[in-house]
Amino acid sequence: MDINNTTLRKILSEFATGVCIVAVGDDPKNILGVTINSFTSVSMEPPLVMYCMKTKAESFEKVMKFPKFSINILAHDHDDLAMKCVMRGGHVIETSQFEFSKSGIPFLSDSIASIECEVETTYPGGDHTIILGKVIALNHPRDTKPLIFHRSKFLRPID
Repeated sequence: MDINNTTLRKILSEFATGVCIVAVGDDPKNILGVTINSFTSVSMEPPLVMYCMKTKAESFEKVMKFPKFSINILAHDHDDLAMKCVMRGGHVIETSQFEFSKSGIPFLSDSIASIECEVETTYPGGDHTIILGKVIALNHPRDTKPLIFHRSKFLRPID
């Protein structure tokens, strides 16, 4: 099979993933959110997670200027918010949806869970940057079903 962007994107879309929003900001009027599905745990000792972000993304430089961030695991009813945070120009978030933690990191108040992190290091990864975060706090505000991304569409779990 020929490896081109279209074929690769189609094959990779067969892998179902959860959906998260990376949130950064230091002012309730200036919270940025970026939708991602390239998130994973890396280590339990020390606690590390990682996500990837397109280096040429409109919001990349703005997000990377913050040394702390939260990863917010989206619930099945967050599809509109996920779409807003993936669209060009749509990354500034309404403050009513976010709170600030004791560490000063914005997190989605009705996410399934949020993971507060400090940037540990970054690595180049082709047209993306790999961001490794040291986990500094955890929140679990809601027990519900996740939002799923499969074949380039958001899905809600059946059971």
